[in-house]
Amino acid sequence: MKILILSDIHCLSAALKNSNAYSGTTGGSFYIEHRDSDQNLILGVADTIRQHAGKINALLCVGDIAHQSQALPLMVAWNDINQLAQELSIPHVLAVTGNHDVNSRISNIDDAIERIDFLRTMRPRYPISDEPSASRYFSDGVTFADIENTRIILVDTTKTHGMGGTPEAAKAIFAKGEITAAMKQNILSYAKSAKSDHVVIAMHHHPKRIDEVQDKDYDEIPLGANLLQELSTTGKTCIVIHGHKHFVNFGHLTPDARSPFIFSAASFAAYPYPEQSLHFANQFHIVDIDTNVINFPTGKILSWSKNGTKWVKSEKPEMPHEVRFGAPIDYSLLAEKVDKLNFESSIFFEAAAKQVPGLNDLSPSCKEPFQETLYERDLSLVFARGMYQKFCRM
Repeated sequence: MKILILSDIHCLSAALKNSNAYSGTTGGSFYIEHRDSDQNLILGVADTIRQHAGKINALLCVGDIAHQSQALPLMVAWNDINQLAQELSIPHVLAVTGNHDVNSRISNIDDAIERIDFLRTMRPRYPISDEPSASRYFSDGVTFADIENTRIILVDTTKTHGMGGTPEAAKAIFAKGEITAAMKQNILSYAKSAKSDHVVIAMHHHPKRIDEVQDKDYDEIPLGANLLQELSTTGKTCIVIHGHKHFVNFGHLTPDARSPFIFSAASFAAYPYPEQSLHFANQFHIVDIDTNVINFPTGKILSWSKNGTKWVKSEKPEMPHEVRFGAPIDYSLLAEKVDKLNFESSIFFEAAAKQVPGLNDLSPSCKEPFQETLYERDLSLVFARGMYQKFCRM
């Protein structure tokens, strides 16, 4: 099951920018007036991955398609996203709503309703082509689609934008997003009732605080952590994909086999938040889920980064081109196996991985805990250019 992921596009219009329609200096470098694939970052994805092995089953956009809720860029980008899917023969296009898709600063319910009514009228139909499923999304804040042997649940964490009663309460909602108790129960119900063993939950705001990322506001969805814990009890392998803060991060909630795998999908074309430069990347991804494994979320993430106006295979240390995820890793056992390999001073990681297959499951997020375990055996691991390079004896 392969899903093409676009997150936080934040596209702008040059005409609107020239007319001072945007406030502040935030935004990005992608303008809807760019209409050829050499300049249009969305359409350029097709040229980049057209030869990628295997059919892509779905295209998923996890919010903030346009910057500061401008209607024209939103409509054009949504059409470009659907055109991209057509060019790559991707049969399903799905989305969830970001705070910039409704309004980054909605303060009253009337404004929120007006924006939701606009989203309802977009064509191709938003956020999913099936009319009953789209209606369920707008009425309940949660809907789903069964694609191949995976259920994809779409969650609108902006559904309560404009509520709160005071400007301060409204600000807290659009900053953190919200999953109401009723929405949480629907998510869990849809997960448990899926005929498939595999469930992907897509949302815009992040459900869990990322401690590795330095941020002045460690905001997260108030019921997010509770939802993640309860997803562990559904009997499904669950993968949660979100956007919002433009950084890339991934990992399991806990070492438990049924713990959800959580992927923060960076930003497609926006500028970084000032505090996020280390973890920031303009990227898109393909999440390739191994549906043959039913005991824990398993698969790999392929990532491409922006290099000028071109997309190239990512070399970013926090998110290289290929990252594998799967069973909880026994670092002590891996370190023991490496220690027993026949080498004196060093051995290249690729050569070691041929003799210790579990090494291929290490992602960049495993670097620090594995390094600590290796130190106990007077071993170290060199990591550079987003890849593990070699083991050394100390």
